[in-house]
Amino acid sequence: MICRLDFNYASLIIIKYSVWWQNATNSETSATAIAQSFEMELKTHTSRGPRQDEILDGTLPGSVIYRMLGTGPHQIQISYDMGATYKDVDPSRTGEKVIEGLDVNKFFWLRNRQILAKDQYSEWTDWKKYAIHN
Repeated sequence: MICRLDFNYASLIIIKYSVWWQNATNSETSATAIAQSFEMELKTHTSRGPRQDEILDGTLPGSVIYRMLGTGPHQIQISYDMGATYKDVDPSRTGEKVIEGLDVNKFFWLRNRQILAKDQYSEWTDWKKYAIHN
């Protein structure tokens, strides 16, 4: 009887064992040695952490990239007077939106809210101030 072991399953077992060994011995050196003995490497980087609202200059003149907290669809509003008056921006299906047609070196404010299930919405975020530099 021949027993075949799926490579992905075997890799998962090895990774779980190396993590268990690292926690059990509290020694990164031991975990690294185990991983290297199986010709593998340990993950050496960490994620950026939770996404926060941020506005970045876009690749085209007069554009910005608006990255929003959370994934999924968002409603977005823009204001040129810190929210006294505002205009809706086309909604985003993801947590990121490219907004075009903005003036360079003119301040504007953006805010958003997530579109939730069953016609529900999260609270509006605080207005975030920005001016394009490109």
